[in-house]
Amino acid sequence: MSTTFATTGAASSGITLDRKTLKALSRRSDLPGLVYLAKWLLALLVSGYGVYLGLETFWVWPAMLIYGTVLSVPVYAMSHETAHGTAFRTRWLNETVMWVCALLYLEEPLHRRYTHTNHHTYTWHVGKDCQMPFDTPMTFPTWLLEVTGFALTRSHLRMLIQLATS
Repeated sequence: MSTTFATTGAASSGITLDRKTLKALSRRSDLPGLVYLAKWLLALLVSGYGVYLGLETFWVWPAMLIYGTVLSVPVYAMSHETAHGTAFRTRWLNETVMWVCALLYLEEPLHRRYTHTNHHTYTWHVGKDCQMPFDTPMTFPTWLLEVTGFALTRSHLRMLIQLATS
């Protein structure tokens, strides 16, 4: 039985770490995650206030772009790290932040965790990696759907409805 892998074009970074450095970097603590979370909440408040100030003017558009970026990019990153249990040392913090962030990203939290575990088990295995991009290489229409987020939002909403009603 042959396994098909998709090529990524990624090359090794060439960076190596000795065991002592790796252990220091891997030490878990709640503080860095809480600081990141506080900075994110502050950025949401500031960018949200920018949207408020821009209401009924042209400036609402760039303000919404900034707010949407400040909301969505960190929410995905936080749901990813907390699903792994690596953002905080304390389990309940990882779980709470994962649930909030996954739901903000329109993903059912447990489904998010288990599909991501599957992704790490079958990374780039064609037909087995459930988080693999639809087309590799991407066509322009697929790229456009990915960039706008329409395909992802539709997929997440469909999955939320399916999981809630079955």
